[in-house]
Amino acid sequence: NYYYPLQYGIEGLKNWCLDGISDTAGYPDMDRLYFYQAIKTMLEGLQTWIRNYAKEAQQMAGFENNEDQLNEYLDLAERLSWLAEKPPRNFKDALQMTWIFHIAVLNEDAISGLSPGRMGQVLYPYWKRDIDAGAITKEETLEWLEDMRMKYTQIDCFASMGVVGGVLSGNTFNNLCVGGLNKDGGSASNELEMLILEAGIRCDTPQPTLSLLYDEKLPEEFLLKGVECTKTGSGYPAW
Repeated sequence: NYYYPLQYGIEGLKNWCLDGISDTAGYPDMDRLYFYQAIKTMLEGLQTWIRNYAKEAQQMAGFENNEDQLNEYLDLAERLSWLAEKPPRNFKDALQMTWIFHIAVLNEDAISGLSPGRMGQVLYPYWKRDIDAGAITKEETLEWLEDMRMKYTQIDCFASMGVVGGVLSGNTFNNLCVGGLNKDGGSASNELEMLILEAGIRCDTPQPTLSLLYDEKLPEEFLLKGVECTKTGSGYPAW
């Protein structure tokens, strides 16, 4: 559930745990107390893990002579240091945080089929605010979404070769859904989901696979973009 880290940040989630610990009387409710303490410990480990990547990016910057690449490393180090504690400030932060938590969960198990779900719905408010403010462009968004596709394609399943090469055929089944309806029964498609489909056309990597949740209320332009993506022969979106 991306809502909680995106809304509260990791420090905010730790504060929830501290409130839970203080509100738990103790015996005979010790399981609840242990649960809050365990989550807090896990979140602290997650913070250290993220900060280690920030340190690595900072170290890479120290070896870099290309100014564009140097700035990219420094930008990444600053973003990771921020997200180790606080909620995202913008679309790029939010996209980075969804990736952090996706990989954090994958690290827990030999998971295949952990899907990002309706990411276009989750990230749209961050993107819309930035695009309206002129902080980002659609072309920049497409580049980041293509980068995201590359990262998801690099995920490997920690399992035997018989499973990875045979049953899975190298696919980790990270599925991203677009379209469908909102809670009021209207079309849920948006401009960011159009860009997610466009990224799937321009960067037809195996992951994440796409599913288009069809409904007659979806705009024709959106459906035609889905058709255009299907025509690439990549096998997605599933309808």
